[in-house]
Amino acid sequence: MVEGSQIFAVTTNGEVLYTSDGGINWLNKSEGITALLWPHIIRFNNKIYVGGSQVLYESDDQGESWTEISIPVSDTKTISALGKLNGVFYLALGTNVHTSTDNLISWNQNSLENLASIPSLLAHEGSMYATTWGGRYYTSSDNGDNWILTKNQEARTMVQSLLFIESKIIMVTDEGIYQSENDGISWVENNTGFIASTITDLATNENYIFSTNFALGISRSIDNGQTWTTINNGLFNSESHKSMSQIEFYNNKLYALNTGGMFVSDDNGDNWANKFTPNPNDRVIDIDYDNGIFVVGTNDFIYISTDDGTSWNTTSKEGLLPTSYFIQVFIKDTHMVIGNTTGNIYYSNDLGQSWSDITIPASDYYINEIEMENDILYVSTNKGLFLNYGFRQNWEQFTPSDHSPINDITIQNNIIYAASDNGLQVSQLGRNRWYSANEGLKVKIRKLLVTDDQLYAGTDSKGVFKRSLTQLIIPPDDDNDGVSNEDDFCENTPKGIIVNNQGCPLIDGNAISIYTLTPTCRNAANGSIEIASTLEGYDFEINITGEGRDEGFDLVSLDQNFKINDLRSGSYEITVSISAIQYQRIFGITIHEINEISGKSLGIDFKNKTASYVLSGSKQYTVNINGTQEIFTFDTDKDNEIILTNLTSSNTITITGKNECQGIFVDSFSFDEEIIMYPTVTSGLLSLSGNLEACDVKIFNSSGQLLYEEMLAPLASLHLDGYPSGMYIVHAKTNEKTKIFKVIKK
Repeated sequence: MVEGSQIFAVTTNGEVLYTSDGGINWLNKSEGITALLWPHIIRFNNKIYVGGSQVLYESDDQGESWTEISIPVSDTKTISALGKLNGVFYLALGTNVHTSTDNLISWNQNSLENLASIPSLLAHEGSMYATTWGGRYYTSSDNGDNWILTKNQEARTMVQSLLFIESKIIMVTDEGIYQSENDGISWVENNTGFIASTITDLATNENYIFSTNFALGISRSIDNGQTWTTINNGLFNSESHKSMSQIEFYNNKLYALNTGGMFVSDDNGDNWANKFTPNPNDRVIDIDYDNGIFVVGTNDFIYISTDDGTSWNTTSKEGLLPTSYFIQVFIKDTHMVIGNTTGNIYYSNDLGQSWSDITIPASDYYINEIEMENDILYVSTNKGLFLNYGFRQNWEQFTPSDHSPINDITIQNNIIYAASDNGLQVSQLGRNRWYSANEGLKVKIRKLLVTDDQLYAGTDSKGVFKRSLTQLIIPPDDDNDGVSNEDDFCENTPKGIIVNNQGCPLIDGNAISIYTLTPTCRNAANGSIEIASTLEGYDFEINITGEGRDEGFDLVSLDQNFKINDLRSGSYEITVSISAIQYQRIFGITIHEINEISGKSLGIDFKNKTASYVLSGSKQYTVNINGTQEIFTFDTDKDNEIILTNLTSSNTITITGKNECQGIFVDSFSFDEEIIMYPTVTSGLLSLSGNLEACDVKIFNSSGQLLYEEMLAPLASLHLDGYPSGMYIVHAKTNEKTKIFKVIKK
């Protein structure tokens, strides 16, 4: 809103800016505004109004403060436009225009059409104009009560605004500019020289530069991009959209693409003819060509033509996702690579008869472009550039330092030029970093083209820029390790060595490993770790901190493994450094305490002379049976069952874990005994067995005090869980005899 040298401006992040000196200095006038705003501001009855998402703000003090006022809240759309005429306030919400004649106290509603929002409300010669979708606008001369439709048959996108110049009406749309000299009855396109729009592709032959864009279709320049003219003859019918997505120059012909098909021109774009039309529900998305073969990607199929586009066949879909939009296609010789909207990448070496999946691991990438140079496959994505050597599943990521998406690349003389969301990025094959080259070009770049030592950049909404390649200099790199001299911390790196961002040899993530050699016993410090490396010839510095330990080791050679002993249980931080190459890596490792083993007898089989136990606390047990050792190994340290066979009449069993500090389990019994009680050393459970029918069981403590007495059946169990640790005497009496057992409770 301009009032002399005073200007109010609205930003979409919810700010109102004010200048009183024609824009030299600006003040923020946003106090009280919390919603995102639509960029419309008007003065009505000495008050200022701005609108946002279902919110209208009012200021009566020149924007010093703002208050939210009531609007027709039944309409849930965003306020898209404001207007005023003859004391009437106009408010656009969705497809409705609301009017107020009583200072915004009450509102009247009029629905224009159920198509799209209304981006502008314009007053002219006593009438209000409301623009909308499809080349349409409405006119009301009775305070918004009734509206008359006017339609531009040539325009099919949103009408952003109207300009009234003498007897002419100028219509500004998403696809260009139109003019009418008879009050909108007929329209002519008025886009000569207009190219400041979103560029979707660039191409060249020996004489011309061509561009495709969202506004004008196809444009041509005969003076290296200084001026442009549209060349759309034959491209569009009444149902076509002028948004062209791609243009290529193959075999002295131009090929252009939109969602409706592929078009060809053999006269530098003066005339166009349809070359390929997909199935009715299919949309053309991408094309490529090599050695007489066309390949076209659509939302359903991959089409291929081997006769210059005269006939078309679909490739095999075996191995491909069933619902894929094939947004990128690439062909070279018999090799084909395709990418879809879900980030999947597929490769075929037989022109699409069969496919293999070479998707970038953990991919959630959007694929923008597929190219090949020097037998290296380049895939531009929203998360940087990826390189593939030999169509395998191994990918190398090359991401700009600002992590901006890479939309397109071109390679000339081993220099990589990348179009990113933040401008132009430049690198060199073999280097591992990008350099920004955005002087005068800090905009999103969609497409790149190199011709006659000039780089052309097709931008997002800003048209085409160009610059000489000689001005795009990459900083010197004397040792050719991919890092410029000014950033190189390690000079004279040997040829072929991969380096980091400081120019020092890049250490593979698996080159150094640290692992627990031994755990520690309980309440002890006898754990140990071991450090190993595949690197040779380096002096390492190693430091360990944690659990009261802070110790460093200098000039350590890892040609042989290095041990650190006497560690308590807990977490440690190990720092491994190589000063000579500015390398450092930090590891975390935990020393665990060794568990004590525990055992329980599951029973003794008198008939087969076997005994069963369940053991916990270790993955390996050494069992001594009457002086003979046997080792049992398991995958877990929880509840492992062992069965001992070939036992003698009298047996002494001792069981230990892998480590001596894990404790011992002891049991003894005789198959000749009428009564057997086991184990003699227990944490609580006792079992009664033997050749008996029933017996009277008494338990005494070491002082001779009777603690328990009960008549028990065969194969009964006793529980000492409630008794304190110590020695107990158990009497088991049958009709024939009494057997006395000494039992240790742990």
